[in-house]
Amino acid sequence: MQILDKFRLDGKIALVTGASVGLGAAMAKVWPRPVQTLRVIAIT
Repeated sequence: MQILDKFRLDGKIALVTGASVGLGAAMAKVWPRPVQTLRVIAIT
């Protein structure tokens, strides 16, 4: 097992908080596609 295998999100739900601005918004836009479900949360 390689070290990056520990961080794989295949079949999991990814949660990005603070997705309206800054780093949260950037991560939500470029999140890798292997994730089955991406939830984005922002409070404005």
